[in-house]
Amino acid sequence: YYCCLVQTLSTGTQGTRDAHEGTLPVIHLCGDSHVISPAWQRISVGDQTHLLRPQLVTGLKHWHLREATDFYPKKNFYRVVDGIPDGANVVFMFGEIDCREGILVAVEKGRYETVEEGMLVTMNFFLKAVVEVQRRKKFRVFIHPVNPVLNETRHLCMAYNKIYRRRVRETPGLHWLENVAERMLVGGEGSTQKKTLRPDLALDGTHLHPSYLKLVSEALTAKQKHLAPWTRL
Repeated sequence: YYCCLVQTLSTGTQGTRDAHEGTLPVIHLCGDSHVISPAWQRISVGDQTHLLRPQLVTGLKHWHLREATDFYPKKNFYRVVDGIPDGANVVFMFGEIDCREGILVAVEKGRYETVEEGMLVTMNFFLKAVVEVQRRKKFRVFIHPVNPVLNETRHLCMAYNKIYRRRVRETPGLHWLENVAERMLVGGEGSTQKKTLRPDLALDGTHLHPSYLKLVSEALTAKQKHLAPWTRL
């Protein structure tokens, strides 16, 4: 993650914990390494500036949150979410690793008959866990789509997001950040496989430039009635 950290810091866009924590309402970003570049940034939600506080769970797949495993990333996920204050605003950002290295392998091994079946089963493990956490911790939960950064897996990420969005919208208490992933891409004339990442959003080849947060800001503004009115922690 060194390159991601260095390149994020070189953008000069991030806030600092000392300068802003405690004076701005906080939105927690709970995710894999994709939370690094948005960490400690300030974004506008409506007419209010918020601080994005990272809650990093490296290497976590949606698949890891199934009941039949005790793999370390799962334990780390619960350690991290238990440290987030009750009633907080939380954006969950996971799923990219499943698209990159999990689902296709599972289909090849015959675990699922189709890629779509594998996607649905995988995300349902995650959503079940998030619903339980949301009820226990009284979080205001927002779901960030899978970031379609890599050329090799972009079509899988977007296919995953299509099903993921539907499942989130079917789940009470969870709120999908609309049109974030779609607006990261250009070209392709309607074909996801031909679309490319917007050049201004590229960072290190794997993660997004912090400037993409304008898309998140607009998506959260559209959902601002679901945010806790003032959460500093």
